[in-house]
Amino acid sequence: MRLSRRQAYGAAGQTLDCSDGVSAISSRRYKCSEPLESGGGRASGGGGEQRKPLSFVVAFAREAGAFLAAANRAASAGRTGTALLAAERPALSVRRTCRGYAGRATPPDPDRASALRSSYQSQRDTEKADRYFVYGWRTPYGFEIPPYAVPPNTMDLYTNRVDALDSAWQPTSGTAASSLRVTVGGHAVRLSPTGAFVLGRRACGKSVVATDRAGGRTGLRLRACRRRS
Repeated sequence: MRLSRRQAYGAAGQTLDCSDGVSAISSRRYKCSEPLESGGGRASGGGGEQRKPLSFVVAFAREAGAFLAAANRAASAGRTGTALLAAERPALSVRRTCRGYAGRATPPDPDRASALRSSYQSQRDTEKADRYFVYGWRTPYGFEIPPYAVPPNTMDLYTNRVDALDSAWQPTSGTAASSLRVTVGGHAVRLSPTGAFVLGRRACGKSVVATDRAGGRTGLRLRACRRRS
């Protein structure tokens, strides 16, 4: 018998509907848009080639989905942790103008950092409780006979470092938010009450650094300017 264009023959003779999106991650051999011949639980392609049943691909996709979801949870925690550390440093932006550069710098905002910290800690706790070790083992050894030593979980190392930096910053958050200094090539720049500043073409190629009162820094290097003919 020939199967419909929306179905393929399974290993146990059952038909599998591919409308659930599983076909999107299967190989091109198992496209559900192509009719397949049934034969002893296997699909036979042109030239007598034997293909694995679609049920095998479905089972693999379902098992892999849990690991992909775990990787996404871990990556989200790491991304939010990175945003938290960035919020604990001065904000600095610079753009080109016809006469040079216009920029703005502001000290860290403890309230914004607190909101990010709450989100990060929730995501971190969920990720650390995950039973799928997608970024490495969470035990000092592998489950084999005999057991063997394994490197630490990469994401655990990262979130532990985020926690350490965040804990060190919190007692200084009030001081960090109190004032800010901007330098270009080591020379101080005048700031407006909103943190705005203007630079001439002489700043081309130099480093702009914003430093808060607690010593936190954010810096960038300006692009070199073309020489006027």
